[in-house]
Amino acid sequence: MTLQNPSIIRHVIEEHCAAHQVVLDLKVECHQISSLSHFVAYGMGVSAIPRHFQKFIDLEKNVLVEIEDNQAQLAVGIIYKKDYELSNMSSQFIETTLWHHF
Repeated sequence: MTLQNPSIIRHVIEEHCAAHQVVLDLKVECHQISSLSHFVAYGMGVSAIPRHFQKFIDLEKNVLVEIEDNQAQLAVGIIYKKDYELSNMSSQFIETTLWHHF
């Protein structure tokens, strides 16, 4: 899941994944962070969001992983549903985003 274009977060994530040969399987595009949070809470996938929107994330149902990178131009976090087994693609997306500098 991702924000609709134009979105700087989407652009940064897509470029980062392409640089590390990760192909995203996007199924849902939203124009609001709150919509992304609800879809994640229902177990429909994972998403990256600007960190300053974390107040819209229901932390009782979702997990917010902050991405720390001193090269990042924009603070980013990843959200996914708590107590839910992630798909291989979702796990790979999170691992790539956390371990590789962008």
